[in-house]
This record gives sequence, structure tokens and C-alpha cells, in this order.
Amino acid sequence: MPPWNKNERILVVDDDQAIRWCLKEALQSWGFVANEADSVADALTKFNSDLPAAVLLDIDLPDGSGLDVLREIKREHPEAIVIMITGNVQVDNTISALRGGAYDFIGKPINLEELHVTIRNAIEARHLRREVPDGARTAEQARELGALAAEKSGERDLRKIGCLRHADFGIGRN
Repeated sequence: MPPWNKNERILVVDDDQAIRWCLKEALQSWGFVANEADSVADALTKFNSDLPAAVLLDIDLPDGSGLDVLREIKREHPEAIVIMITGNVQVDNTISALRGGAYDFIGKPINLEELHVTIRNAIEARHLRREVPDGARTAEQARELGALAAEKSGERDLRKIGCLRHADFGIGRN
């Protein structure tokens, strides 16, 4: 059984109603409760009232940038899980989002299987961080965890901007 409540809320922020509908349907089929927002203002209002487990956030919104929403959410709630989604994948936006605290960056069209795994991993990681008291980790555990996170984050960042091939990390080699 997963270490989280499958009825956790996910906020979907996109100005395209069809995308919001598709994501909401997928999230509900996975056991999540989905809420929708179509603008920066609506996203911030709904985030602050619902405090969802995760946010799926488009970059290009009619009244501003999703990157501004990301910064505001992270300023108030640094532990918040924000997954950026966009049809306009640009290296600068990807880097800004990941440096701004986004958990991940997914281009459109969205691969629902990839999205499901990303959401599940993000929520599970958040729950595990909450379970381990800050003082309970030894210095060695903290170093190992930090090294692993940095390695995976760097690998994920490189994949997102198209700079990583399996051969680069020896994947598939004997």
C-alpha cells in the first residue's frame, strides 16, 4: 500500500480547458481529487485555499507566467510539489523552473504514464521526508541522500533539456 492517501488533492493549472479536463480525468482515475484553475490569480487563490498535495502548472497563462506562480508558491510553502507543464519547451524556462523549485518539468503533449509516475514519486518522497525527523539522520545518511538526490536531479535535468543519452551514464553497458 502506498504511503499516502490516494484521495490527495492535485491542482491543475492550464488555460486550455481540454487539457485541464484530460488531466482531471486521469488524476481521478488514479484516485486523486483534482481541482482546476485557468489563470495566475485563480491558481494562487485555489492553492492557498486547498493546499493541494501537488500542482500541475502550465507556464503560459493568460494573466502572467506560471514561473511567477511557482515562485509565489515556493516562497510561502517551500515543501510544495509543483510539476511544470508546457507546450513551449525552452531551455531557459526549464532551467528557471527547476532552479525555482519545481519538482519536474514535463512537455506537452503529456505522457500520462510519465506524469502518473512523477506525481506518485513526488508525493511519496514528500511523505518520506516528513516521516524522518530532522535530527534522526546521521551525517553519513544525509551525505548519501544528498549525493543521490543531486545525481538523480542532475540526470533528470539533463534528460529534460535533451542532453542525456543512455550511453552517457553507462546504462545498458556490461
